[in-house]
Amino acid sequence: MKRPDLAKTFKSIASKGKSGFYSGEIANAFLNSMKENNGFFSKEDFINYKARISEPIVGSYRENLVFTAGPPSGGGVTLLTALNFLSFFEIDKNENNTFKTYHLLAEALRRGHNNRSHHVGDPNFYEVPINQLLSKDRIIELTKSFKINKATPTSEIKPHRIKYESRDTTHYSIIDKEGNAVSNTYTLGYSFGSGVTIPGTGILMNNQMNNFAYRYGDETIKGRSASPGNKFAPGKRPMSTMAPTMVFNKEGELILITGSPGGSYIPAAILRVINGVIDFDLDIGEATMLPRVHKDWPYIGLDYEKTISLDLIKALEEMGHKTEPNKTMGSTQSIHIINDMRYGYSDLRRPGAGVSIQ
Repeated sequence: MKRPDLAKTFKSIASKGKSGFYSGEIANAFLNSMKENNGFFSKEDFINYKARISEPIVGSYRENLVFTAGPPSGGGVTLLTALNFLSFFEIDKNENNTFKTYHLLAEALRRGHNNRSHHVGDPNFYEVPINQLLSKDRIIELTKSFKINKATPTSEIKPHRIKYESRDTTHYSIIDKEGNAVSNTYTLGYSFGSGVTIPGTGILMNNQMNNFAYRYGDETIKGRSASPGNKFAPGKRPMSTMAPTMVFNKEGELILITGSPGGSYIPAAILRVINGVIDFDLDIGEATMLPRVHKDWPYIGLDYEKTISLDLIKALEEMGHKTEPNKTMGSTQSIHIINDMRYGYSDLRRPGAGVSIQ
């Protein structure tokens, strides 16, 4: 398959830098297409747009430091909340495929999604209380409603009080010979975004406006779609669940790079990989292929991959979980570093990904 328009776009950016995109032939192609189709982009949008570089958020998990994406993404908040919750419980190395572990993962994720559903948005427009959301006091508050033998009702997991999303995303993890590392997640929203390509450029348009709290102000709506931190505003970035992640050991050495597509399933996929590597001492291939569960908030269902045994699912149902089968959750692309040796693994859940060594 040849894509000459996209190749021309890449050549323009390679030779002219960012001006190869934000001005000249490519920008004019966007503006002409907008004019012909009653679109909203203007020349000023191209002139005024600035990429933002922000600090990651970080949490501690069993003497390791976990760095991940902060707002406007809510995926990092979900992941670190879940890890903070799990750190309150001992997990035996022989319990990686028990109903107790899946129960803990589900309840940790549910509390993580609760944390991200109310106060996460573009930090340039809304003061996101990250320190409070990830504080020890907040996690203790979230553990109080937890029962080791029973699913927690949605109503008992309260939002922190202060004075559906696409799965079609892309992630890659890279480390070079000098140790420079990248964990990168990006998305168009739905498959092929909005389904619109700007003629002559090969560039697909996204549909990320869908990720704003478009029901904000509707008092009958609970959860993310009503979050004040994520309501529409000009120039604002929408919330997502992307959570590119790096893990460092207590000596400060990088030991894991990972991330995943999957919309709201992203934290579940990453959590399970970290859980497999750190709690169960598995290699990256084994940790990647562990069965995954997902439990959002305020939704009641516990999604599970069909590779989990029916006996375990029955045990979870007896604890009060409303289980729903799901084919796959995410597609992690990871590098695990052990004694300076780098082990790459591409999740087998989706086609088209792979591991490359240069």
